[in-house]
Amino acid sequence: MKTLSLLKTSAVALLLVSACTKSEKVSVNTEDAILQKAIEKCGCPCNNGCESGKVTAGSCTVNNGSDVNITFSFHGDGIKKTGDIGEFEFVDHNNKEENRHGDVICLKIQHVGDNEIAWFVGVESKNSVSPGSLAIWRADDNGEPAHKDDPKDQVSLPRFGVDPKDARAVCACDFTVGVNPFIDLTSGNIQFHKDLTE
Repeated sequence: MKTLSLLKTSAVALLLVSACTKSEKVSVNTEDAILQKAIEKCGCPCNNGCESGKVTAGSCTVNNGSDVNITFSFHGDGIKKTGDIGEFEFVDHNNKEENRHGDVICLKIQHVGDNEIAWFVGVESKNSVSPGSLAIWRADDNGEPAHKDDPKDQVSLPRFGVDPKDARAVCACDFTVGVNPFIDLTSGNIQFHKDLTE
């Protein structure tokens, strides 16, 4: 079983690496050598000139009182870093077996009118539910929780187990990939950092 899992994860890594057209290599700090192969350059595939960013989201909760009760924290800095650019932690309070965590390997910014939406690609770590499995989600910073007139920040619940081609598409700024719809945060804050010293 361990051999099969290793082969599966290696295949994912090779598919991701094959999308890069540049031969430049970077050194990344990661506990998983397989993950290192998957993120040798640019987080996912190569940058293709599209914009990255720096986004943090701490202890974001979504609770609709019935089927959704999650806590989701994540951060990424795709401007100053390459490879492993952040982390994510997803806790499903209705189903503890679905708790997942791992590394953010890609963060791209979509401009929609005057608004900006952050797209993330993550890889589950070796002690998560599905090691090496890819996830995609979006985040929208609509203001500050302390400002009562600001609309709520929003996040899409991650799509876990996505096909590597969808991950490559997001990292190449193809924002037509299917994702879960946005949901208002019950609590927490998503912050898009304009000044990287923040």
